[in-house]
Amino acid sequence: MADPAQDPILEGAGLEVWYGPHPALQAVNISLRRGELLCVVGPNGSGKSTLVKALTGILPLKRGTVQLLGAPLAGYSRTKLSRLLAVVPQTTAMLFSFTARQIVEMGRYPFTGLWETLRPEDRQRVDEAMELAGVAGLASRRADCLSGGELQRVILARALAQRSQALLLDEPMLHLDPGRQIQIFELLSSLASSENLGILCVSHDLNLAAHYAHRIVLLSRGSIYAEGRPEVVLVESSLYRVYRLETRIIPHPQTGRPLILLSGSRFHDVPDAGPGAGITERRTV
Repeated sequence: MADPAQDPILEGAGLEVWYGPHPALQAVNISLRRGELLCVVGPNGSGKSTLVKALTGILPLKRGTVQLLGAPLAGYSRTKLSRLLAVVPQTTAMLFSFTARQIVEMGRYPFTGLWETLRPEDRQRVDEAMELAGVAGLASRRADCLSGGELQRVILARALAQRSQALLLDEPMLHLDPGRQIQIFELLSSLASSENLGILCVSHDLNLAAHYAHRIVLLSRGSIYAEGRPEVVLVESSLYRVYRLETRIIPHPQTGRPLILLSGSRFHDVPDAGPGAGITERRTV
C-alpha cells in the first residue's frame, strides 16, 4: 500500500491554457508532494508563470483538471483555498499605504476575517513568519520605503504566515542579491523538510535549483521537456536544446549535484525543443 503522506497535495492533469489563439500550456501533468521542494525552470515564455496561475485557479483551463488534497480545486471556497494554499506572485498589487507588518498580517485573514482583530496565536504566527523571512526589523516601515528585495521578502513572510500545506512561489528571488537568494532557498528547503510542506518554486537560477530541489520540471514552449532529479534533468544536451546554451556540467565538489558552467550561446543554429522531446523520470517513493 502506498504511503498516504506521498499522495500529491496538488496535482494538475492534462493542463492546457491558451492566450487568445496561442497555447501557453499544452498537456502538462504535474504533482506536488509533501516534504518536497519542486523547482520549475525554463526560458522566458516557456509557461512557468502560467503554470502557477493555472494550478492556483487564477487562469481558466481550456482542458485539464487541478486537484488539491484529492478534491477538485474549483470545489473549494476562496477562504478554504487560502488556508491550504499560499502563493508568492511574481508581481504584487500596490501596498504602499501599509507597513511591512500589516502586509504580513494579511496572511492571517483567511483565519480571522478581514475586519477581525488578530488573536494572540495569529500575532505569534506573524512574528514567526517575519523572523523566518528576515524582515522582523522592517515591521514599522511602509511598503513604499522598502526596496524591491525587501518587499519581496515581506510578501514571502505573508505567505509563510498563512501556515498552509502547499506553497507556490513565482520567481521569489526577483530583486534579491545572491546572499538573500541562498537564504531563501535554504529556508524553503528547510520548511519542506521540517514542516512537511509541498513547495513549488519557479526559478531562473539553474544552479540554485540544482543545489536545493528534490525534483525539477523543465518547461519548453508550454510543455514539460524533462522532469526528475536534478542530475537527470539538468544535462548538457537538454540545456542546449531548451536554452540554446552551450554548457559544461560537473559534479559540485561538496554535494555532487550538478554545477552548471556557461560556455556561450548558439542562437543561430539550435532547433527549438518541441513538446515532449525530453526526459521524464517520475519520482518513485
